[in-house]
Amino acid sequence: MTSSTFTKILIGIFILILGAIFYVLFLEGSNYNFLGSPSSTSTASVTAEHPSITMQTITDTDPINHLDITATYPQLSGLSNTVAETNINTDIEANVNSMISAFKTNETGNGPVSGPFVDATSTLEITASTTLPATIANVISVRLDQDAMSAGAAHPTSQATVLHYNLSTGVALTLDDLFVGDYLDTLASTTVPILTKSLGSYADQDMISSGASALATNYQNFIVEDNGFLIVFNQYQVAPYVVGEQDVLIPYVSLTTVINPSGPLAPFLH
Repeated sequence: MTSSTFTKILIGIFILILGAIFYVLFLEGSNYNFLGSPSSTSTASVTAEHPSITMQTITDTDPINHLDITATYPQLSGLSNTVAETNINTDIEANVNSMISAFKTNETGNGPVSGPFVDATSTLEITASTTLPATIANVISVRLDQDAMSAGAAHPTSQATVLHYNLSTGVALTLDDLFVGDYLDTLASTTVPILTKSLGSYADQDMISSGASALATNYQNFIVEDNGFLIVFNQYQVAPYVVGEQDVLIPYVSLTTVINPSGPLAPFLH
């Protein structure tokens, strides 16, 4: 074999190697990064749902029992999964009807009102708002606010209930879907000092320690927002009636150790 023939063979091998490198880096580049690991574009993208939201209203007037009820709540349309859409709408409506039923039972359970309040009317107004974070696909928070005034009561009462759903599946979301590990301890240890500072002279450590302790029931009213994890504490939960509802917004950076890497909040880990 002459030196020129050997040189041509080496050049041919070199060209083949370059071709193989070109194929891996560029033709397969949409699926792999230069370190050989799957790139972000290789993961199947999640189709973001953009539902239309229509408010429905229920009015219920009972002149015999002196009750006046108005409830406004959202119904979704336009989801790609119609079963999920039906499940979400049905659950929202069921929660509203449950609130109305509980109010009626509470107001009529002791019989007709007598005395100076015999003609007084007990009222319930339910209003609603929705939150669809832009940075998290397919999560919706539905807040239902009950404002009630019982005949003869000294003042009205307010209570918020927040529902959460996966728009793709129609399944209700829980704290366990969002977090892992001892997340309740993290939520409590982060929230208590915030409440203590924000309440100032109204801070009651016994109420705060009880209403913001590491129990799931204390943190079930949450709203997933773009700028943080919002926790809603109802009247009397962590503070006296006079200061009303207390809301605490926790930045996601404070929760990175307990965010579920496979859950809806995973984008905030990056």
